[in-house]
Amino acid sequence: MFGLSKNGRGISKKEAASRNYFDILGRHFWHIVGASFWYALSNLLFFGASYVLFKAYLGGDNFVKIAQMFLSGQTFILPIVPFLPLMLTGPFTAGFTYVIRNYAKQEHTFLRSDFFEHSWKNVRQSLVVSVFSYLVMYLVLQALVVYNGMFLSAGMPLGILYTIFAIVSVLLIIMSFYIYPLMVTFRMSLKVILKNAWTFTVMKLPQNLIIFALLAFINGGLFYVTTFLWMLPEIYFILAAFLLTGFTSYTANYYIWHVLDKHIVQYVKPKRDNERIFTDEEHMPPEEDDENDTYYDSYDDEF
Repeated sequence: MFGLSKNGRGISKKEAASRNYFDILGRHFWHIVGASFWYALSNLLFFGASYVLFKAYLGGDNFVKIAQMFLSGQTFILPIVPFLPLMLTGPFTAGFTYVIRNYAKQEHTFLRSDFFEHSWKNVRQSLVVSVFSYLVMYLVLQALVVYNGMFLSAGMPLGILYTIFAIVSVLLIIMSFYIYPLMVTFRMSLKVILKNAWTFTVMKLPQNLIIFALLAFINGGLFYVTTFLWMLPEIYFILAAFLLTGFTSYTANYYIWHVLDKHIVQYVKPKRDNERIFTDEEHMPPEEDDENDTYYDSYDDEF
């Protein structure tokens, strides 16, 4: 859980090439729990500040007033302040994704050191992504408020609006699943990362929807049970901090690595010593290779 492990026999090339979801999950369960712990701990200040701000701006009587205004079709401006701390979580999300991705693809990783190392390595792009992601989330919610009032005043069926909102939200969430694995695996500009993430979101939409529905059912079901049946929402947040975050990321990354391996990795040149089982894509390509070759961790507009 804290990045310490005993020496073992490792895995053979055959075992590394053969990926089984439940086998990997069983062998790395406590590692995934540990990664979730470090992710929650690293972002504790940001999550905590956001929680306090959401409670101050949107909780209690404020929530009742906002709900009444929304249901009556009034247009108002949602406060953006509660979203601001969440915009700083990007670097630790990148480090967390790197560690979980390695478990999903059966590649060696040092939990704690790799987590912080790759958080720092991807700090610029990940910060831009997190700011952009939560800004888009805020704008989508604000658009829902505005269009809700327009639909009500025009007498249009709200089902159409909510359907569009649900579709847009799901597509953006699925797209976010791909952004960080692309970021920590390949050297690409942010423009190309977003382009690829959107391409894979649409190209693999049926599979993506199945995974999204499964994860939404598990997370939503546990939230409903702990919050509304047991009346103990604290249990859900404990589960999220120590298990659900890692489980969700592992499940998404398990499938995403299959997509990346099939559509990108198989077409790029691996870096030196391709007989190794464990490699680190972040290393620079060897100087003796052709500069026109494409490697892991390299930029190519064709992708």
